[in-house]
Amino acid sequence: MSQSTETGVLVLGDSHAECFFQQGNDAKIVGQNISVYGEAMLAATVTGFGRARSALNVNTRVRKLIEQHHQQSQHILFALGQVDVELGLYYRWVVKDEMIEPEALFSEIIGLYIRNIKVLHGDLHPVIKGINQTVLKKQPHAFHYTSRILFEKAGNPAKMAALKAKLLEVYPSYDVRLFINNMFNEILAEAAKKAGIAYFDINDAIVNKETGEVDDAFCPNFSDHHIVNSVAAHKLHIKHLMTAIGRSSPDDQKTF
Repeated sequence: MSQSTETGVLVLGDSHAECFFQQGNDAKIVGQNISVYGEAMLAATVTGFGRARSALNVNTRVRKLIEQHHQQSQHILFALGQVDVELGLYYRWVVKDEMIEPEALFSEIIGLYIRNIKVLHGDLHPVIKGINQTVLKKQPHAFHYTSRILFEKAGNPAKMAALKAKLLEVYPSYDVRLFINNMFNEILAEAAKKAGIAYFDINDAIVNKETGEVDDAFCPNFSDHHIVNSVAAHKLHIKHLMTAIGRSSPDDQKTF
């Protein structure tokens, strides 16, 4: 752990964590003496992190990043789960034929998530970020995106069609998907609290309080489940992170 006056935060997340970084690189927050290190790992999941070995070797990559940045950091942020909730759940239902209830699945993988964090954080102060509310508002676009990502390696067209038909039978409505995302965060926040780990998410800043939906300013204009990685989104991520680690966060903070 660094002994300097500068605060280092090691961010370990999926591709949705890119908003913590300035153009994908480590970012120093000017005037705040805070630097952000780490990696936004494409398609990384809580499920994969909970396994010693997985297709993307998430656990191994996390351990290497901790070793690489430990001396620069005082805090370690884990930001996984969006892929598990918006893709992995339906992969289990359709491809693996495991019709597990979302609450049961989330309780299981979050339990492993917390246990792994407690093992790995060492003398770095752990923080957990919850997932974003879904930006997949329109049902046809949501189904198209989900089926494309899940079944792009299905092989022949007949198999692809069969999988899509199966997904169509079980794919939840928009309102239910809103509920599912909230459920994951509620279970995660409660588990983090019991473990004495700081928790935050950014939904209070991106969700319209009247509609309960992610504001259009943060939604992509194409079928994708990431919020727009804009300057505003980056600042929101940093602001909430700074609050979570007990640092002030003026609205006019800048990064380079």
